[in-house]
Amino acid sequence: MSWSTPDLCDAHPDRVRVVTGLHWIRYGGLAAFSGAIETVRCFEDNSRVKETLAEPGRGRVLVIDGGGSLRRPAAYGGLFSLKTGIGRHARAGGLPQVLLDMEVVGGLTRSARDLALLDAVLTGPDRRDPRSRAQAPAAPLPARPRILFVERFGDAPLDPAIAGRLRAAAAALADDGCAVTAGAPPFDVGPLAAMWSEIGAIGLARLAQTLPGFARASAKYRAIAAEGARAPATRLLAILEEIDRLRAAAGAAFAQWDLILTPACAAQPWPKGETHPPVIDGQPVGPRGHAIYTGWVNAIGHPALCAPCGRDGDGMPVGLQLVGDLGAEPLLLAMAARCERLLGGWRGWPPMALD
Repeated sequence: MSWSTPDLCDAHPDRVRVVTGLHWIRYGGLAAFSGAIETVRCFEDNSRVKETLAEPGRGRVLVIDGGGSLRRPAAYGGLFSLKTGIGRHARAGGLPQVLLDMEVVGGLTRSARDLALLDAVLTGPDRRDPRSRAQAPAAPLPARPRILFVERFGDAPLDPAIAGRLRAAAAALADDGCAVTAGAPPFDVGPLAAMWSEIGAIGLARLAQTLPGFARASAKYRAIAAEGARAPATRLLAILEEIDRLRAAAGAAFAQWDLILTPACAAQPWPKGETHPPVIDGQPVGPRGHAIYTGWVNAIGHPALCAPCGRDGDGMPVGLQLVGDLGAEPLLLAMAARCERLLGGWRGWPPMALD
């Protein structure tokens, strides 16, 4: 028996909906399939996917919702991504937010041009999303962008291959006319990092109250939701105050700098049997040790670009992150084209992806 999507839509106009996705890439050889859909939500955490895949499939179709996590996957794939500022791409009627107002819609593409085209399609206000109607005006593009180059956050370890590629990228940008200055982070992200797991737990607690079927979630996530439900309102207020403090500090920092350059990831990809790299550059790290460069950008609500900046000795892509001020998406898109010209951009899938 054969069928096509148009035939199904014609035969069942009231029962069929077509799901379109701007970020989808086809990897397998199966052109058509069917089954009951099961969605796994796993923002920057693949352990729930592994748990589900360990269960009998029973003909189900697994849909993985990464919650908008794009920069680190882009870095690992040698792709471009744009994490927009809060509200640039209107968000309404979709999946609930777990991380307060920090989850946004972004793009993942093979070229800087495609990234700009996709951003143009997605950008615009919607009355169902008040944040989309209160956007900061875009600043004029600076002739010589002032870039603060932050290679490391304190004593946190960084893969030497990533550090080397990032230094080369900073030098290339400086040679191309950018004003690049190496320095330390202009604000303290430590307090927020300590609160990050609490934010997710409180968000999951709310989902447990409102999302039908949450009781079918794994024991791990039910336990996290229960922990979040025990958090007092005063703790949530303290978290919101810390976010406000960090956003104010970021606003002051971007009066001095047009962009902040950091690694997109602290480590290169790790074996699929592990939930995270346990060691980076000889130092033991926890589950978020590889992700220290991205969470704070979500919290301040500013836009950020991930662009490929070469490959390591094993042929794996390395990505850089450029963070801009509110309304700096046009500058970041211009920098995407600049990085593509200077650093090579998309070079095809890494060898291990083709084995």
